[in-house]
Amino acid sequence: MKHRLSTTLQIFVALTLTGSMAYTMQPTEAPTQVKSSQVASITSEQPKETQPAANTTQTQEITPAPVEQPKVVTWQDNPNNCNQDTQYIAEQAPFNCIDKPTQTVQATTSNVTAPVNTGGSCDEWIAAAGISDVAMAKELIRRESGCNPYAKNPSSGACGVAQELPCGKSGCSLGDGACQVRWMNSYVIGRYGSWAGAVNWHNLKNWY
Repeated sequence: MKHRLSTTLQIFVALTLTGSMAYTMQPTEAPTQVKSSQVASITSEQPKETQPAANTTQTQEITPAPVEQPKVVTWQDNPNNCNQDTQYIAEQAPFNCIDKPTQTVQATTSNVTAPVNTGGSCDEWIAAAGISDVAMAKELIRRESGCNPYAKNPSSGACGVAQELPCGKSGCSLGDGACQVRWMNSYVIGRYGSWAGAVNWHNLKNWY
């Protein structure tokens, strides 16, 4: 009987120790390891801060360059450099130089330089010609001839109040101041538009 109890007690102790050792020897649960692929998946699922797309298109205002209008050339520009003493300038393009005819005019009074009264004064001739811009008319006439209907340029042959060239092309007789002033008014208005325009041209070129 004692032998059985001893055997039974030994078995109980052995079982108890075995169970305790088995419990002790059970592996503890390893900490959970997260795979790198899972980390990447989690990271990619994180909401990203939305940034406005950069505006790569820049608008530049381009100011067109001003278009320079071509200068209109007229006979008054004398593009062919005609000699005004001996040549005319054709009024139509290409504004050729035309030699003035040589013409000798016998003046009734040679080398007259002082104004001569031939049936009226310069003021009367200007008024009779219907010239409104009296001041400019008198100024241009003064420069050209001093209002002398007999005046003659010994080098070019220009003569009369207007210093017409060739002398006599106005159709007026030498000494007929009234006729010469009327012709001069027609010439000035037709070519320069006004007496002021003729004077301005004379200021630049010293001829009209």
